[in-house]
Amino acid sequence: MLEYSVAALLLSGCAENPREIITLEIVMEIDGNSISEEYFTPGNILFDNEDNLYILDPVSMKILVYDSNGNYLFDFGRPGEGPEEFNQMGFCFDMDSNNILYIGDGPASIKIFNSDGGYLNTVSPDVECIVDLAAGADNKIFISSVAIADWSDYYPIARISREGEIERRFGRIGIETDQMPHWEKYAVSSCVIDVDEEGFVYYTSIVDYQIFKYDKDGNLVFTVEGDTPFEASYEEQPPYGNRTLTPVVLDICVDQSMIYVLWGQGSEENNYQRVDVFEKYHGELLGYFFVPVPCHDRIIFIKAVDGEYLYTASLSDAIIRKYAMHHCENAW
Repeated sequence: MLEYSVAALLLSGCAENPREIITLEIVMEIDGNSISEEYFTPGNILFDNEDNLYILDPVSMKILVYDSNGNYLFDFGRPGEGPEEFNQMGFCFDMDSNNILYIGDGPASIKIFNSDGGYLNTVSPDVECIVDLAAGADNKIFISSVAIADWSDYYPIARISREGEIERRFGRIGIETDQMPHWEKYAVSSCVIDVDEEGFVYYTSIVDYQIFKYDKDGNLVFTVEGDTPFEASYEEQPPYGNRTLTPVVLDICVDQSMIYVLWGQGSEENNYQRVDVFEKYHGELLGYFFVPVPCHDRIIFIKAVDGEYLYTASLSDAIIRKYAMHHCENAW
């Protein structure tokens, strides 16, 4: 997986000097190695309507399911070419309000399951490569896609139907790409996305810390520039001309009232990865907090729940961690 400023003006009311507003306390750990014969690699998580936890494992190509107390329930999926198998599971999946699960598989396919792991369908939207996906209200699915060959009329976000038909394309990236080499265009156009309960779409490029909010029809609500001392970097990996990308952003998630953005690089203060917190209705930067996992134990996703809990995992020890979020006095 790739390790993953900009022309927008900060919205009026944004904090000029953001500060640490949340501290985290570990309250639960889940080690998938305890029930799996393969090496456990948590790549993403989500919750169903009963608060069961679904963990995506892109290495063993399966989904592991736990209850809210961290007790193992069941798993499904395996490598293969069949309808219920995965050929190239990525790091993106989501579940809609009806507990229907959408899982990225291959460059541009999405496999659909019910919450019990029963296979329903496979759809292949007319895009070249899916980077991330999010399920919204009314059975709408939003995907971020990149152009590999055709950059004419490029938009990073597409709204698709349950059948995989593209209903609308929208969005933009925050910097000019005309003079970029193709490999850098690919990186700049790679976006992480999330959708809230009202159907609003939030996204940011992994190399361009500019946050966009759109309604479900693709109308821009706001854009705001994040505040980071880091820039994306590309390191050549000879002899084939491959490049390792060090990103600015690795993940974005939204809960009832906040947007959370996970930095792709460690902080200068304490070598932890930082999460910036924005108010989701106007984009005001409220502050930040640090996830107490050292940067060399890279975390690649976050999931905030009702402003009370944060879930994440590191790639090195492969343990899902649940933190209680303690809001600092006078934080708001």
